[in-house]
Amino acid sequence: MGTLAHGGGLPSRIMVDMDEGPFDVVTGHAGARWRWLDVRPEAARRAAPVQYTHFSIPLDQLLSGERLPYDHDVSLAVFGEDFDDTNRAVEELRQRGYRHVLALSGERYGGYDWLAHSRLT
Repeated sequence: MGTLAHGGGLPSRIMVDMDEGPFDVVTGHAGARWRWLDVRPEAARRAAPVQYTHFSIPLDQLLSGERLPYDHDVSLAVFGEDFDDTNRAVEELRQRGYRHVLALSGERYGGYDWLAHSRLT
């Protein structure tokens, strides 16, 4: 099972099978509409870049209010170093009014670890 987090009034999670969840969303036919947002620290991004990333901003800068180059209707697939960083970024983006936010996490792995396990790095 994977965790598919989506936008809305209150943060919510839907448990889905991995091939129906984030993996399929970001790699399948509908994947072209998602903008990948990497919130790992700069050193981690340089050490292990993710080819699908459209925009990078360290989590601390995102949490301090730095703006993104996207409007609130864009679909964002977000990943940090782990579950906690990924979920903190998703919560911040929802509080800012972004409606389509996907946490790239699974049941056992979160953030970059999920991408590496899914062979998306």
